[in-house]
Amino acid sequence: MEPPQFSAFMQVLDDDIKQEPRDTLLILAFLALTGMRLGEARSADIKNINMSKKTLFLNDTKSGDSRLVPLCQKAMDIVLLQMSRYGNAGLLFRSGAGGRVSEPRRLMTAICERAGIERFTIHELRYTAGSAMLAATRDVYAVKRFLGHKCISTTTLYARYFGIQQHDDVERAMALMLNR
Repeated sequence: MEPPQFSAFMQVLDDDIKQEPRDTLLILAFLALTGMRLGEARSADIKNINMSKKTLFLNDTKSGDSRLVPLCQKAMDIVLLQMSRYGNAGLLFRSGAGGRVSEPRRLMTAICERAGIERFTIHELRYTAGSAMLAATRDVYAVKRFLGHKCISTTTLYARYFGIQQHDDVERAMALMLNR
């Protein structure tokens, strides 16, 4: 998803959260901000959050490895809201009955429609976060760590989402080579 679509999506999502901060809305925002997989966020436990380091420890990921997820301030704001609701232990996002929050696929579709953007999958939030990290850092290994990939070949797939920056990269490279 390109930055204008992402911004439109996040604006509608933020407006909805302000009206009614339901866990299904909050998990979508958290996914967009962290690049986590849906399953990782659905099983995230509040006790695994280090407030001072702004990280979330995941001990059961798709790759089978544990990892630390860095949390930006907006993600930390979601954590603080959830802790004020649920305390210092248990699932970060919960259903009304206290179990895992449901998968918000239909909600995602509705938000896309209201944002006036083409529908995309929940996993594309992960692609977008990874691509944005790549665009910001230009470091595929930093993105690999951020997303918890085992193989760099998986991470390189994210480069296509921000391909328009390649021209700028070439210009900078040539300027360096030509001492400009």
